[in-house]
Amino acid sequence: KDSISKLKEIQNSRMTINYFTDLIFELGFEILNSEKYLVRPSHEIRYGLKMRRIKKLDISILNEFLISGCTYLLRANASD
Repeated sequence: KDSISKLKEIQNSRMTINYFTDLIFELGFEILNSEKYLVRPSHEIRYGLKMRRIKKLDISILNEFLISGCTYLLRANASD
């Protein structure tokens, strides 16, 4: 797939960061670690942009507009 069709696929999924985080907890997982990126690592490889992590951004609506990617380290809850 070309880059434009990949971006459209992501847009059409309607998966927001907040929705994904809620889904994690709904499914019984625990977030052990997370990283949010203004410029994610794949953009550094593809476009030569310097990767930029965002250390602290707890304003949900800003996450949806400023974050280009995030990673999570999850653990299934033993109680489930």
